[in-house]
Amino acid sequence: MKNVTIFVVLFLLAGSFSTAVAEDITLEDLDQRRNSINAAGMLVLGSWSVANIGLNSILYFTTDDDIRYFYQMNALWNVVNLGIAGLGYRGSVRAAPSADLFSALDAQYGIEKALLFNAGLDTAYMMTGLFLMQYAESTSKNPAMFRGYGQSLLVQGGFLLVFDLVMYAIQRGSRNLIEPLVNQ
Repeated sequence: MKNVTIFVVLFLLAGSFSTAVAEDITLEDLDQRRNSINAAGMLVLGSWSVANIGLNSILYFTTDDDIRYFYQMNALWNVVNLGIAGLGYRGSVRAAPSADLFSALDAQYGIEKALLFNAGLDTAYMMTGLFLMQYAESTSKNPAMFRGYGQSLLVQGGFLLVFDLVMYAIQRGSRNLIEPLVNQ
């Protein structure tokens, strides 16, 4: 499943760079592109989440050692990711068209800022994971839990960081399509 996710992300990235700037681009084209990118991204996130929930749930119930906490956190973390992906996908496919160029620009900048903000959060998740792993070495109160949760935050935060930065790069590339409209 990991290879499928990487393939989908690379496919989205390749598609974003192969789009030529058209002279007759419309607001509807911009809205459709932004929302299509978001919808595809939410499908990638949702697929990652479903795979994590399924695999880590099975591993949790078939393992008796300390690694259970890693599997537990992965599954629980991705329940939240799946909810976000579902709501994000729904919002992308139901988005109302922009009323004017300024609305389209605002929506474009808004998604770019949200993705960069999320990348900051992803970094915080990873730092928290490192902290939990370090704390596990100095506590006698269930160190396996802190270690497993910390490892999970590193993995999940790392995936989300890459995901958000790739999505940002793709969305940022779409901004080049807006320039012909602004210059008119």
